[in-house]
Amino acid sequence: MVRIDRLDKQAHTRAMLIRFSTFALAVCVLAACSGPKGLQPSKADVPMIAENFMLRDQNGDPFELFKFDKAPAIILMSQIDNDPVSEQSIKALRDLQKDPVAEGAVFVMINTTDGVTRLQLAQEAKRVGAPDMRFLLDHRHFVSETLGVTRGGEVFVIDPRRWAIVYHGPVDDRFAARPTPTAQHTPVKDALTALAAGQGVAFASYEGGGAPITYPPSDDPDQYVNITYTGSVAQILLDKCTVCHVPNGVAPFAMTDYATVRKFAYPMRREVRTGQMPPVNSDRHDGPFAHVEDLTDEEARTLVHWAEGGAARGEGDDLLARMVRPLPTAETATAKKPAP
Repeated sequence: MVRIDRLDKQAHTRAMLIRFSTFALAVCVLAACSGPKGLQPSKADVPMIAENFMLRDQNGDPFELFKFDKAPAIILMSQIDNDPVSEQSIKALRDLQKDPVAEGAVFVMINTTDGVTRLQLAQEAKRVGAPDMRFLLDHRHFVSETLGVTRGGEVFVIDPRRWAIVYHGPVDDRFAARPTPTAQHTPVKDALTALAAGQGVAFASYEGGGAPITYPPSDDPDQYVNITYTGSVAQILLDKCTVCHVPNGVAPFAMTDYATVRKFAYPMRREVRTGQMPPVNSDRHDGPFAHVEDLTDEEARTLVHWAEGGAARGEGDDLLARMVRPLPTAETATAKKPAP
């Protein structure tokens, strides 16, 4: 009888432990699923200062960031087609544009989707009720990469007085990673209000709930160090740049070897990002400009990522040192003429 009672007590204890463990697990799961909603701090690696860039909108018109230095604020938002958060965020920004605190502010969308055309951007702008908004095509991903965009509906509020990024995240907490039914916090509007009043804004970054953006493997920053001058960069420069960048050429410096090119790696990155080089949109169509060809997307990414990865030389022959020769001048041409 005593043994039976002891066994009953042990079984009862085990049953109670199982029930308690199950209850505790349920509480933990419930707490995880019903945690605080609204704006949660983001771990995204967002720069504090905005870099200049040039992208074209749905109409083919250029948009260069630094040309809007007189605006009280610039609002950039990542946009993905068929993403509910992107679509609803655009409508929220449209409403915000009508608010007096947004007077003079610049609102633009940035689309990074591979394969999207300007015509499709124009159709999307019309579909979401924002045909007069500028939708920029970031087909080379330079801007989205630099900003650290990972999802649709990510807003970046920029203070043009110092080109500081003062806010990164959703328009409000209806579009956060843990959304709320109503807008309890309005960080974009709050930042615009402060900037309009000439006040400083402490940087804040929150998690958004938009569709994720997938970049191609070539855009992995860890791989940039593997891009070398001898491996691919020199051939691109020879094919697309040395029509002008040669001794006696029209360009301000000649691409004669790695040592020279290495010094200009970051200026080249800047010129490619802003669409200044190659000068395919030059008004001049004479001389070497008649033969200038634009970079392919892959070539442009290679040059930009090479600079960002440290502009390594690599092993092997210096193609430019071997191939680039000065253009003839009037003096050299005359000197080569045989005497009459």
